[in-house]
Order: sequence, then structure tokens, then C-alpha cells
Amino acid sequence: MNKILLKLPCFFFCVCFFFSIFGVEKEVRQGLSYEHILTDVPQSIHILKVDASYFEIMPSRALDDGIGRETVSSLSSRHQAIAAINGGFFQIGGNFDGLPGGILKIREQWFSLPYKPRGAIGWTKNNHFVLIDQLLASCSVAIKGSTIQADGLNRQRKKGEKILYTSAFHRTTLTNPEGIELVVENNKIDKICSHRGSNSIPIKGVILSIGETEENFFISTFSKDDPVEVSFNILPQSSPCYTSSADWEKMDYIVGGTPILIRNGKIISDFSSEKTLETFLTNRHSRTSIGLLKDKRWVFVVVDGKQPGMSEGMTMNELAQFMAKLGCVEALNLDGGGSSTLVINKAVINQPRGDEDEGEGKSIERRVSDAILILERKAD
Repeated sequence: MNKILLKLPCFFFCVCFFFSIFGVEKEVRQGLSYEHILTDVPQSIHILKVDASYFEIMPSRALDDGIGRETVSSLSSRHQAIAAINGGFFQIGGNFDGLPGGILKIREQWFSLPYKPRGAIGWTKNNHFVLIDQLLASCSVAIKGSTIQADGLNRQRKKGEKILYTSAFHRTTLTNPEGIELVVENNKIDKICSHRGSNSIPIKGVILSIGETEENFFISTFSKDDPVEVSFNILPQSSPCYTSSADWEKMDYIVGGTPILIRNGKIISDFSSEKTLETFLTNRHSRTSIGLLKDKRWVFVVVDGKQPGMSEGMTMNELAQFMAKLGCVEALNLDGGGSSTLVINKAVINQPRGDEDEGEGKSIERRVSDAILILERKAD
């Protein structure tokens, strides 16, 4: 078998190693190992295995805000992470640049909800409980005995919609002046703003923004100081049932992806229930995925793509097969393409094919919505 000379960053091994298709697994530190595999396709695959008992694993939002983007290497450096990968899907461009495209929860803060039944991974802060399942989720607002079902969370409000905005979103709602906004602070209505959009979101509160079609009802029904209670409900979509809403209520962190690759040790071959584009599944792209081994270690995989003669990427079926080959009993695909990035010890390990740097004429690391960080575990 031909071997390919691969020069790794000097911070990592300080020397050059030869890798075959099987790669060589090297310990970064106790509980964390890295392996680089080169296949004949060709594919350049980066694998990080993590014993979560030694580390804290947590998602982090770009710029610590609800909108906006930041590179994985910057997020990793700011939080002094040992390693990091890119996280969920997100919007690129416009006033909502960097808005998460799937479910995202970081401790008590809800950043976004899925708009389709999509895969997600959730875990507790101590890493004792980890779930992967297909989810829908909703939020509702109870005011003076009436329950209002919101049409969405922390996203652009369309005509006639009711959108809930939390302080995790932005300083303001970024809405137009049509309709009304109920400003809630300390669990009660602080003020009702009619035909005045983009109101400031209280740090300890929310805003329920209502499109103009229901304006009269809300003005006539509710008033200042009415008590308000906000609820979130997670609805697993698997059939047969794999997890429960009660299970997900215990999760400190939830990150969305799509599709689920492996469930309970079985490779998923039909991804139709997650309603993704066929080309997204069948074309080879850069990929990022996350999985769990039988011994409860975590696996993070980044596959480079768009590099003719070096790395073509993977189809979704190829990725599922590869995660199974690694021994994963659960696995989920995360955002990929130009977002796929792996950082170890503050250095980018893979070859991201993200945003184009027109001045240099080459591809550079893409700014993303969120990342999953591996941090030193702090003493309890």
C-alpha cells in the first residue's frame, strides 16, 4: 500500500509521520487522541476521540450573541479550549447573518428552534447523559390565563406571525413597525409597543412580537403588569419512540444537525424523514460529525472536501458507514461544507474550504454560528 507523507503542525508532533489508510492515533493529552486518515478515494479524515470524564464539552455561540459569526479558531482561543469543531447550520448574509438554522440551547438560554424534524444532540453539563434523536420543538407564552403558541423563536418575523425574542437573540428584535410587541420583564408585561418595531429586549425578559393581523386582540386583551410565563416543549419525532420530552428537559446543551447517521448501533440508510435535499446527501462534501462509542467516549470527525486529488469529501452514506467503522453506536451529521473545521491547541488542523479571500485568491476559514468546545474540566 502506498504511503503519503503528511506534515503535521509543529505544535502537535514536531516531526513528520507517514500515514496509511488506517492512520496513526496519537495522544494529545490524557483522555484525548487525534488520528489522521488518508484514503485512496482520496479523502482526508480527521478524528478526535474524547473521554468526557477528563473534559467539559460545551457549545458556544459566535461573539457570545444571538446573531453574528466567528471562526472556530477564534471561539476556541477566546474560551481557551483544548479543541473545537464547528457546530450547527446557520444563515449566511442579511440582517440575520449567523442566525442558527436548527435547535440550539446553551444552559438556560434558548437561541433557536428547528423548523423541520431534524437530528440533534443533547447532553448534561457533567456529560453523564447524552442523547441523539430527531426533534421538533415549540415555545408558548401564557398571559393571564391565555396561552399563545409562538410561530418561532429568535428569527425574522413574517407577516401575521407571532415570534418570541429572548435576550440571547440580539439587543433588539430587528422587526419592522407593523404590529405590536409585548415587552416582558421579570415575568410580567412591562409595556405594549404598537407600531414601533425593533424594541430593546430586556436582559431578564423577552418580547412577544405579533404581526399586524392580530394587533387589536392583543391590545384589547392584555395590559401592563399582567403575569407572563414562557414555556419550551421538545417533541422527539422518532418512530418507534427513542427518547422522551422528559429526557430532553434534563439536557443543559442541545445542538442541532441533520441527519442522524447511526441510532442504537444501526446505520441509518433512509434520511427522508429529516427532509433534506437529495444533493446534500448524495454529493461528496466536506463533513463534520459527532458520535458516541460503546465505551461512552465522544468522537468528532471532520472530512475535508473540494480538494481535487487530495480530498473529495464524503456522501452521507459514506459518512454513516465510516462512523460505524469507528465503533460509534450513535452519530449525527453537523454543518459541513465550508464550515467544517477542527482546531486543536489553537491551530486549525484540517484544510477548511470556507469563504473566499478575494485579495489572496484562496479559501480561508469560514466564520460560523457556533462551535462545540472541549475544555479543561473545572473542579466542582
